[in-house]
This record gives sequence, C-alpha cells and structure tokens, in this order.
Amino acid sequence: MGRCFVCGRETQNESTLLNQKVCDKCYEKIKNISTRDPDYEYYIGAVKLILQNYVNNL
Repeated sequence: MGRCFVCGRETQNESTLLNQKVCDKCYEKIKNISTRDPDYEYYIGAVKLILQNYVNNL
C-alpha cells in the first residue's frame, strides 16, 4: 500500500510509471488524456514531473 504520486491518495491498486507509484484511476486518466479534457494541464504537469524525477535519478 502506498500513495499515488499524482493525486496523493493511499491506494492498494497501483501501477508504476517510471519508478513512481500511480493509482489505477490516475494511470488510466494519463493513458487516455486528450487536449479537450478539462484536467489536461494537471495530468500533463504530473507526467512532466515524473519524467524529470526519472531523468534526475539516472
């Protein structure tokens, strides 16, 4: 059990995205995001942060 990197909620059902724990709800949202989605900027910002953390840890 851990916390989702994107939304911060505790979750038992999680995926790993570039070494970060992401709840299934956020993972599905990231996979299916479109520019017309009202949450687009939020989720794209989270993905950019995940990518930056991954690159910094290489």
